[in-house]
Amino acid sequence: MPVDLPQPVEDFRTQYSDVWKAFNELGDKCHEAGPLDEKTRRLVKVALAIAASYSVWWPSFSAFVDRTLQQRRAGSPIEDEHAGHDHGPGEHDEHAGHDHAGHSESTSLELNVQALKNLGLTSEFLQPIALRDFQRTITI
Repeated sequence: MPVDLPQPVEDFRTQYSDVWKAFNELGDKCHEAGPLDEKTRRLVKVALAIAASYSVWWPSFSAFVDRTLQQRRAGSPIEDEHAGHDHGPGEHDEHAGHDHAGHSESTSLELNVQALKNLGLTSEFLQPIALRDFQRTITI
């Protein structure tokens, strides 16, 4: 099935017909020479086309992914004990009443809600520790 080529390519083909013919012959020889089957050759051609046009499509694709992720994050419920109500300045201190022996700001890390989700540190996966009797049997 013949394909209409873009005008610049058609112009090149017309102006440099010997080069065009040589490229087609080279393509045919390469196509016949390798150990790859037809399907694999086509996939390689698609991969080469994607790689060659990377600078054209990547910025748009990257912006699309970023926008989609922002929308998903904005639309998902935040697992935060303070969600739904605001605290004014000085009304709430997360560290108040906690024993911070050995705690140093330079050696601690505070994770935001998304980071906690990424690490699987949500109420879905974390449960309070329940102390129970421990039994162990030994067979002699």
